[in-house]
Amino acid sequence: MKFETTERNAAPARFNRIGTTVEGTVLKAETAPVPEFVNGRVVGPKMDVNGPVTQIDVTLDVNGVPTVLHTRGGMGNAIAAALNGAELREGDYLSVTYVADEPISDEIDPAKVYAAKVVHAKK
Repeated sequence: MKFETTERNAAPARFNRIGTTVEGTVLKAETAPVPEFVNGRVVGPKMDVNGPVTQIDVTLDVNGVPTVLHTRGGMGNAIAAALNGAELREGDYLSVTYVADEPISDEIDPAKVYAAKVVHAKK
């Protein structure tokens, strides 16, 4: 897997402080490689013993602006809990809120905790 392009077709969602919510209609959800950064620059995909590490990138229409949520970790867990076994589909309405920080250790920044809500589109 190679990162051949640096263009962005969607703005990244930003959760800068507790209480921030990003919500909109799901345009697409796709598996994407997690980038490895060195000095702020992408150098390739993050790797583990099984190969490239992936995540689900969800692109939302947020007030007419395509906005991507990188859902690895806590955000992915919050969305999965909101889905309760269902699938996230194009046209669904997704709301994700940064609700708290969870301390991990003195050496590591706290993990962001999210809550999510999904309203499924009518078929």
